[in-house]
Amino acid sequence: MIKINAVIECYNNDNLASLEQQIPIWTLWRIWKSRNQLLYQNLESTWQHDTIKAIEEATEWVSCWQEDLSRNATPDTFQRNSRRSHWKKPRQDFIKCNYDCKFSQNGNETRAAWIVRDSDGFFIRAGLSRGGRVLSVLEAEFQSLVMAMQHTWSQGNRRVIFEGDNQTVLKLVKGEAYNFRVHNWIREVRFWQEKFSTVEFHWTSRENNRAADRLAKTSIRNHSSFVSFFHVPSSIVNILHEDHLSH
Repeated sequence: MIKINAVIECYNNDNLASLEQQIPIWTLWRIWKSRNQLLYQNLESTWQHDTIKAIEEATEWVSCWQEDLSRNATPDTFQRNSRRSHWKKPRQDFIKCNYDCKFSQNGNETRAAWIVRDSDGFFIRAGLSRGGRVLSVLEAEFQSLVMAMQHTWSQGNRRVIFEGDNQTVLKLVKGEAYNFRVHNWIREVRFWQEKFSTVEFHWTSRENNRAADRLAKTSIRNHSSFVSFFHVPSSIVNILHEDHLSH
């Protein structure tokens, strides 16, 4: 516990450079990953290899994070993006599924991502999937929601809070707004809604949905169409850590 506290203190130490703040956390991630590879795949690693990979991944993370911030150059937007997460864990007996999408203007490349956490705020699993061709961000958001509902239902979850950062989706699903262009998507959501015991649809700010947003931007390798994560993906370790501290 003392060592874990030291890692957290290092991460929160604003006197350190960004890379120095990140390396201890990525080192822990590498140790955990090597342990699982040894246990489940009988693959051994060395501390030298894990150290190098931890530094590489920490460097990549810092680079991506700074790139996100640099896209919004005004002081107001920089301050907004720099805020810590205020993600809220679900109430007892529920799980929360945060979802998001990646959409390209030509509509040829869409991805859906979702992250499931329990009432203590702990990671359960996550999913990342290639989506079908859609014509708008709104359709991509609906596609991501439907995929998240299908996946959580297939895993036996029946009391779920689905949380995204698109207010239009929430209003359309609740019948507070109308858009004939996405009528079939709304019907699909309601079809799957009936399969659960209790379903709630929540909106949250983009800052509180960063984990799903980041995962949606992650590449899917080896020409796969779907990836299921039973361990925290390396690309969202820090974000989930911040989310967990926030509640």
